[in-house]
Amino acid sequence: MGRGKIEIKRIENTTNRQVTFCKRRNGLLKKAYELSVLCDAEVALIVFSSRGRLYEYSNNIRSTIDRYKKACSDTSKTNTYYQQESAKLRQQIQMLQNSNRHLMGDSLSSLTVKELKQVENRLERGITRIRSKKHEMLLAEIEFLQKREIELENESVCLRTKIAEIERLQQANMVTGPELNAIQALASRNFFSPNVIEHPFAYSHPSDKKILHLGPQSGHQCVSRGEISISYDENMQHTLMTQISTSNWHLHDLVREHQCVSQSEISALREEDMRTQLTTL
Repeated sequence: MGRGKIEIKRIENTTNRQVTFCKRRNGLLKKAYELSVLCDAEVALIVFSSRGRLYEYSNNIRSTIDRYKKACSDTSKTNTYYQQESAKLRQQIQMLQNSNRHLMGDSLSSLTVKELKQVENRLERGITRIRSKKHEMLLAEIEFLQKREIELENESVCLRTKIAEIERLQQANMVTGPELNAIQALASRNFFSPNVIEHPFAYSHPSDKKILHLGPQSGHQCVSRGEISISYDENMQHTLMTQISTSNWHLHDLVREHQCVSQSEISALREEDMRTQLTTL
């Protein structure tokens, strides 16, 4: 069975107390010796019994005590140093707090004229630095906005160019679509070949096929259009076709230039051009 726990209190029996003291003293001295040997520590043990007898353990008890006194003295000096440093820091904190209050315009009654002048100079220097920093930030922001404005203008120009190109293509498609068919139909009603507009040089050479027939095919042919009546031979017919082809090319350029021409305007141009050509012949 294991040993039971002993209540830690003063032993009333004198004999038992003396026996316990001797046993535990020897154990304590043994532990001090083991500690000094195993850990290479400087150990000093001093024990006084209830009867006033001295028991000690140490390699050199006097040197150990002197070392102890010196260590205690250094500790007190260290504490004094830290106390002084703490007082200095508290004083600096108090000065900074007072300076901040003075800069905020508080607690000025205790200041002299010279101290007030120093506070004023500090405020002016601070305001100057603040304004300088603010101007730098504003200039940087303005420069950024100017660059952004240039970029947006370039993008706007590119977009306008693309929009103009798209509108031009759309207008070109408007002429080549239904309006071109209307122009060709009007041309056929005015005795012009529908292919003349698409191929303006259809009659540029005398050997081209004759797809325009005016009146009966005989030695002398007659063209009748409203009040106009002209007789002409084969050479005159070729001359008329050449001039009509040139007129058609002029009309084709006009249509291509204006992109969109109403049918009434085209009809009027056809009638006027036909009258001019026939009158010339």
